[in-house]
Amino acid sequence: MKHYYFWDCSLNLWLRKKFGIDKPVALEWGGWDEWKHKVKSEKPLAYFLTETVPQFLDDVHYNITELYNKPYRYIRNRFVYKIHMLPTGLEVGQWWDDDSRLEGALIQLIIDHVEIQLAWQNMYDEKKYKWVKGRCPEAGLDYLNWASKLTYDENGGVGPEHKSYGKLTHQATGAIEVKKLYDWCKNIRPNRPEPHDASGWSAYCDACRENAKKHGLSEFASIFNHKYDTPEISKMGDIARKKLTKIEKQYEKEDEEMFIRIVKIRHYLWT
Repeated sequence: MKHYYFWDCSLNLWLRKKFGIDKPVALEWGGWDEWKHKVKSEKPLAYFLTETVPQFLDDVHYNITELYNKPYRYIRNRFVYKIHMLPTGLEVGQWWDDDSRLEGALIQLIIDHVEIQLAWQNMYDEKKYKWVKGRCPEAGLDYLNWASKLTYDENGGVGPEHKSYGKLTHQATGAIEVKKLYDWCKNIRPNRPEPHDASGWSAYCDACRENAKKHGLSEFASIFNHKYDTPEISKMGDIARKKLTKIEKQYEKEDEEMFIRIVKIRHYLWT
């Protein structure tokens, strides 16, 4: 990625002010071509000194620094950050099927995007953040809070006459969605009640084990041998089984909807 040292240096900023050139921070699609054509035709010398020369110097600077930056980036990305891989956040040393690995990767991707990528975007804020192992959830969320309020206005080259004026930008709507997904991945999904406990299935299994012991059966046998189950235990099992099925279906539906939303928002996951 290029760093535009000469375009934004103090000398060039002074020259723009001297020539009376007010360069926008951002413009809508096609706006830069119109702006450049206007300045070049009205003030050719000013355009040459404030645009052409800085761009040439930046290209020279970029080509020279790339001689050592390119191999450095490769080594860093390949062996340190391992950008080509997606972490899953799953417990190490255990066997995980591909469905769990895929789900874990999507969840961890959103969490890392906010707590690392977006957090570093916000690292120069005046607010003092607490960083732990290169991540800061607060900084990432602050960035999303800022981005979610962006609207189309004059700073983006959109005037009051434009139909989008005052409305949320695409970046803002994307930030709002990413924030919701992050909350689900980080807080809501991990803290959902465990289905077996919430449905009463765990309690039912415990009751079966205790009842099996009374009749001299092994704990393993209690899973298959229900000959000595009391009517209360049988009823308990029927109720728990129905609740368990219902909860698992609800969780499956929620997961599928949220994972689809993550895929749909993928074009906003960049820094």
